[in-house]
Amino acid sequence: MRAGLGDGPVRDEDGNQWILAGSTISYGIMGGEIEKLAAGARLGLDASQNLRNALWLNGRLDQTAADFYMIHEYAEEEFGGTRGITDVLGLSGKSQSSLTKSANSLSPLAGGRHAKADAVAAMTLDEQCEYVAELLRLWIAQYE
Repeated sequence: MRAGLGDGPVRDEDGNQWILAGSTISYGIMGGEIEKLAAGARLGLDASQNLRNALWLNGRLDQTAADFYMIHEYAEEEFGGTRGITDVLGLSGKSQSSLTKSANSLSPLAGGRHAKADAVAAMTLDEQCEYVAELLRLWIAQYE
């Protein structure tokens, strides 16, 4: 049984089981990038409780928009608000606003922050995840 796929294999009326192979994307890491990121993360964890909290939230299972928004709030605290994030990490105020609007506008089941959405979410949950991953990568790079 695989989470999200249901119970057991799918079979036709004759008992035949079919599978479809999907494409695979391969990523290569060159030049010690993982080691560099890990070293920066280690220094950042030692220096910043905000980064420690943000990385803990980022490591949780079943993340919601609220988790991603809290990571952004820790960055705001670390860098002195939205303007500080823009100045230090280079993430635009507009992109930060999109994250906020999205966290406020997703349904509660998707981790939205409010019971009633007052606008359409500018970013999907996956796009918020990617955005926050970039925020954290840039944040950790401050300690490399």
